[in-house]
Amino acid sequence: MEFDFSRYQPVNPDRYRSIAYPDNGKHFFIAARRICQIGATPGNVACSGHSATAPRGVRGVAITGDMQGPQWIPPGTTYRFGSRAGFRAPVLKTGTRVSVGNTTCAVPRRGVVACSTPNRAFALNRAWHRFYYPRGDTSHSRNPKSRYLPAHLR
Repeated sequence: MEFDFSRYQPVNPDRYRSIAYPDNGKHFFIAARRICQIGATPGNVACSGHSATAPRGVRGVAITGDMQGPQWIPPGTTYRFGSRAGFRAPVLKTGTRVSVGNTTCAVPRRGVVACSTPNRAFALNRAWHRFYYPRGDTSHSRNPKSRYLPAHLR
């Protein structure tokens, strides 16, 4: 349900893009009380925070280059959420989606953020998370609610 992006109103991605050199062209937004970012290269997307079903202490989740993930970002890493240059991330409202290259994120309903690359996806809220990845893949975090990538995302 979260990944039927055609159901959500598209927004202009330029509003979410930092043009500051230190941000390297990344797009930033706030969704479900999380700081999320798309880019700087295709297939990269991440959101801060965790759900009740996440391992303790994780800082967020990321998909890297559409080749790895979704993976929980462990504590003590140098992974950074948000702008290095102070870009103020706008809120992505409920019922909207932002698409940048091959990556789309949406806020299907209050408190939920869902992001997808061509081969991987995640959905998060405070109570649960869902990770999607290709069948047979091993480059993702363990997740008791993991499922294979839905057919419409393959």
